[in-house]
Amino acid sequence: MNMNTGPRKVVASEQASFTELLENQEGIILDLGNLHYYTLNPTAVFLWKQLQNKTTQTVETLSRSLARAFTISLGQAEAGTQAFLEELRQYGLVSYSALGGEDIPADIAESAVVSLPAYEVPQLRISQSLAQVALAQISSTISSG
Repeated sequence: MNMNTGPRKVVASEQASFTELLENQEGIILDLGNLHYYTLNPTAVFLWKQLQNKTTQTVETLSRSLARAFTISLGQAEAGTQAFLEELRQYGLVSYSALGGEDIPADIAESAVVSLPAYEVPQLRISQSLAQVALAQISSTISSG
């Protein structure tokens, strides 16, 4: 039974190596523990980069950042963020810990305006090899072109 009494800090795995393929467009996470590759769509890249920015992140702060960046409702952002984080947790790419007094996140200041693509639900796709990732990228490029 989950006895969550408040916000929890989201912590990215130290064994997750991130590479951004195209700025704010696509990314790859390599889990150095199991050598699986995970591809991320633009929305997932945005959330992962927020996790990496060295400030304490919670589901709430990530959702607010997502809603502001993509100009979507907070409810839509929360649903997408929670689903994405749960998927990351299932693959061992993030964990949760209790917030300590020093960890309480402040409201994040507006970051520099960057060009983001249209919002889409954050997606994580698993691949056993980099070849599978490359083939998936080629096929999505062909189908969208």
